[in-house]
Amino acid sequence: MNYVDISETFYSIQGEGKTAGVPAVFLRVKDCTLDCIWCDTAEVWKRGGRISIDDIIDYWNKEGWLSKLKKNQVHLILTGGSPVAKQRQLVELLRELDLDGIRPYTEVETECVVLPGVDFDSFISQYNCSPKLSNSLMPKERRYKPEVVKWHVTNHRSIFKFVIENKADANEAIKEYIKPFNISQSRVYLMSQASSRQELIERDKLVVELAKEYGFNFSPRLQIYIWDQKTGI
Repeated sequence: MNYVDISETFYSIQGEGKTAGVPAVFLRVKDCTLDCIWCDTAEVWKRGGRISIDDIIDYWNKEGWLSKLKKNQVHLILTGGSPVAKQRQLVELLRELDLDGIRPYTEVETECVVLPGVDFDSFISQYNCSPKLSNSLMPKERRYKPEVVKWHVTNHRSIFKFVIENKADANEAIKEYIKPFNISQSRVYLMSQASSRQELIERDKLVVELAKEYGFNFSPRLQIYIWDQKTGI
């Protein structure tokens, strides 16, 4: 398998979670296991096609990103869509990089419904898990996979981001995930549901107060604050 189904690849900064602000090369895979009502990248991950691994690496080299990855000056962020659902393809890419002496700090954005395999996991430095709440309007049987959540709880490289609109959402995250799975407060990030800069500004104050109240981390969404509704930058 010498290809990856991708929608885009670009160089930017991590906008969310534990490593917000870190420069990174993004690889966005095509397709997702879910289709959340508020997803701000759906129009991107629904398009794309199969690109050979050689072409991806050649493009990164041409843009000067490959040398940054090799020197560990930037992170590699596998996002989507659903990267873990494409893990067989991504393992081949990561192996090819490894053969060239390139093993960057690799983050995976995951909706927490597909279990990572051993081969894939061996290349991953950090999982940014975002289990979905009822505000996603996804049926619970599709978005709630206890065995996957348990796996990430036992993996010290996983953190948990919850998309929050109001206090009810925070309480749902606590009731459905944080308490039942005994997720430590230090691993939990509350993040505003917003698809535009204005929405973000309006909701961040509430979400900060909720983070303070419950002792969780607050996650910014720098990509929205800086670039508003643009993607791929």
